[in-house]
Amino acid sequence: MVLKVKKQIGRNTCRSGRKMAAELNIPARSLQRILQNEFKLKPLKFQIAHDLTPQKKKVRVERAKELLRRAESGVLPIFFSDEAPFTIEQFVNKQNDRAYLPERSFENLHLRPPESKQHRW
Repeated sequence: MVLKVKKQIGRNTCRSGRKMAAELNIPARSLQRILQNEFKLKPLKFQIAHDLTPQKKKVRVERAKELLRRAESGVLPIFFSDEAPFTIEQFVNKQNDRAYLPERSFENLHLRPPESKQHRW
């Protein structure tokens, strides 16, 4: 049963524990015990936050310094527009949606659904 649960979690870490238990025909509490004791996974709640990793912070600082250098030299004019961005987001129910992860960190950020990202087109 542990191998079956590992296969289910490998496919989708955001799947509901009750749905996984129903597919495997085992009690939900048994599935919780397997996830906690065997795999050391916790059901973490999604939080709306900026998707800033340390690497993205460095890039942001470098770009800001470059913009400041350009503005001080006066070589290239900078234009700002007031166009509205299109928001493309996956719906996340913060109260009910969970992801089974060992801990909340930047390494497993790609396993979570997007959180308040905006794309300008």
